[in-house]
Amino acid sequence: MITLRKDKGDRLSIKELDDNFEYLAMQSNDIDLYWDGVNYRDFVDDTLYIKDINSELYYLKSFITQVDRLGIRIKNWDLIKNDNPEIIIEKFKKRKRKIVNQTTTVYTPTKYKVTYPYSNDIYSAELSTITGNGVITRPMIIPLTAESAYYRLYAENYFSPINPPKVSGNSNSFYIGSVVTYTQFDDTDQYSKELPTIQKGTAYCRISIRISDGMGGYIYSKPLKEFKIIMRMRNLESRITYDPA
Repeated sequence: MITLRKDKGDRLSIKELDDNFEYLAMQSNDIDLYWDGVNYRDFVDDTLYIKDINSELYYLKSFITQVDRLGIRIKNWDLIKNDNPEIIIEKFKKRKRKIVNQTTTVYTPTKYKVTYPYSNDIYSAELSTITGNGVITRPMIIPLTAESAYYRLYAENYFSPINPPKVSGNSNSFYIGSVVTYTQFDDTDQYSKELPTIQKGTAYCRISIRISDGMGGYIYSKPLKEFKIIMRMRNLESRITYDPA
């Protein structure tokens, strides 16, 4: 049985859906994620902000990030293709295992980050502090166009505009950097900071599907796949790829 979404408005969170609704009858094996790091990638203008310790102002360093597109293949595509199918991408923080003692293991809860449900924009307080405009494009809803196709996720915007590849809005538990550092200057070659020579940040995401119910609402699937968006940097040579979560 499929229950249609009631009139709770567009800002309905995934947690509310989990608690109150039955779903579009899709399973995890009905969707495949894939990527091609050669033919389906974008060369994106990216930024790093360097702080002047004397004035507390930030200065810009421009660089290019190679960003893979995410491939999505939908099985039984013919059953949903005429119902305006869309994917929902949600960033989350995976649970962690904590060993309390020799006999007890507990897990931290999984946390889902949906600041503005079903919005193509997010707000970055750290960027707003610097530029006065903290709005960043990071689509949560993307229309599906074919049984199998590649999609631009704006994956570079999952990472801090000030300290990439640290994950935006998360603690640094998903970031690692080398002990060896180098000096990076801004675009004017006046201001600099020390950065790890090799860095990696990982954003955890999950993906669902929704279709139109024909009455102005939607029918949703449960979360179908988890995946990782990974940003790797060697000096300012930057690349974003994906992995299974």
